[in-house]
Parts: sequence; C-alpha cells; structure tokens
Amino acid sequence: GDEGPDIYYARRGSDGAWSSHQNISNNSSLSQNPQLAVGRSGAIHVVWQDCCATGNDDIYYSRRESGGIWSTSQNISNNVDCSRDPRLAVDGNGIAHVIWQDYLTSYARRGSDGIWSTPQNIAPADLVPRDTSPYP
Repeated sequence: GDEGPDIYYARRGSDGAWSSHQNISNNSSLSQNPQLAVGRSGAIHVVWQDCCATGNDDIYYSRRESGGIWSTSQNISNNVDCSRDPRLAVDGNGIAHVIWQDYLTSYARRGSDGIWSTPQNIAPADLVPRDTSPYP
C-alpha cells in the first residue's frame, strides 16, 4: 500500500530459488503480525493485524489454493474493539481457526463453505473489566 507496510509472500522452490514476492494485504493501512499455515491440500492461509488511521485495528485473512492466486482479504474481526495478535491453525479438514485479542480473546473459524463464523469471546467476561483496555 501507499501509507504503510504490507504483508508479502514468497516461496522457496525445490531448486533453492525464491519466487518474486506477492503483496497479500495491499492496502494503505499498517499491516503487521502475520501468521501463515498450510493445509493438507496445499492451500496457504494467512492472517494479519491491520492498523487503520482511526486506531480500530482489525484482523484480516487471505487464502491461496495450491498454485492459485490470493483471495481478496476479508476482515474477520470486524468490530469496534482494537483486535490484535492473531494466531492461525488449519486442521486436517482444511478448516482455518483463528484467535486474537480484543479486550478479551476472540475466536472464529472458516467453514469448508468459505464463510467465517461470527467471532466469539472465549475468555470469561469477568476476567477483564470491559472499560479497561490492556492497550494505552
């Protein structure tokens, strides 16, 4: 993007040579904290934190089928909280699972139909008072 760092992908081939890099996030926000996982089918899943000018950070996701092109990035946190520090895993069925921190810890999964579940808080609500942000 024009304003801040982006998330890039490159692959090292069996011959030891690196592919040209591909911009996955490709936006004007500050994109950071990427996580990558490869499914059994060879599909590559990437999540990252996007810091927008309003300070409302969100978690984004993109996927590339084996040998294909990158999907358009999707905002999977999509809330008014500051979403940070995503972690990604892909299970044996190719289902992507993502957790991140808002004021609590949230979770979403990408179904085999490609649709993301509604994010759920998975930490007890009384663990952190709602009006207390862990971020300055």
